[in-house]
Amino acid sequence: DDCSWAGLFSFQDLRAVHQQLCSVSGELEPCLPSFPEEPSAVWSVLFGPPELSEDDVEELCRRLQLYLGHALDTCGWRILSQLLFTENDDPEEYYESLSELRHNGYEEVLSRARRGLHELLEKHKVTENMVDLLQLYQMEDDAYNAVVEATTELYQYLLQPFRDMRELAMLRRQQIKISIENDYLGPRRIESLKKEDA
Repeated sequence: DDCSWAGLFSFQDLRAVHQQLCSVSGELEPCLPSFPEEPSAVWSVLFGPPELSEDDVEELCRRLQLYLGHALDTCGWRILSQLLFTENDDPEEYYESLSELRHNGYEEVLSRARRGLHELLEKHKVTENMVDLLQLYQMEDDAYNAVVEATTELYQYLLQPFRDMRELAMLRRQQIKISIENDYLGPRRIESLKKEDA
C-alpha cells in the first residue's frame, strides 16, 4: 500500500509533478511534452483502446522519457524518485545534525586557512625584491596564525565530548564517595559502589 507506480498517474498528476520539479529547477519549465487532455491514467492511453495511433504513442513515450531523463539530470534521483514514488519519508534525512554542521564549519575554516597559506608559499617563487618578500613574510605569519587558530578550534571542538564525559564521570565519582561516607549502606552496596568507582 505504501508504493505507487508512476505509470498509474494521470496526465494531471504528471503536470503537478512537473510544477513541483520546476520549483526546484526552472529550466524544466518548457520541457514537459504536451499530453492528451484525458483524465485517464497513462497506461490506459498507452496500452488501452487505441485513442492514439501507435506512432503518436511512441512519440509520447520518447518525449516523456527525454523529459524524465532531463529532470533526473537537473533535479537528481532523490527528488525525482520521491515525487514519482511514494516512500516512507524519514524526516531525519532532511535535517543535518547541529554537531555535524558545526564540525563541517570548523573543517571548512581550517581548509580555507590552509589554502591561503599554500597560496602565499607559492608566491615565494615569483617574488623578486626584498620589500615584497618582507610583506609576504608578514602575510605568511598571519596565515600561519589563522591555520593554528582554526586547528585549535577544531581540536577543542573534537575534544568537547570527551571533556563532557570526564566531567560526568568525576561528578559520579564524587556522588559515590559522598554516598559511601555518609549513607548507611550494607556491605554489598558499598562493594558495588567501589567497583563502579574503580
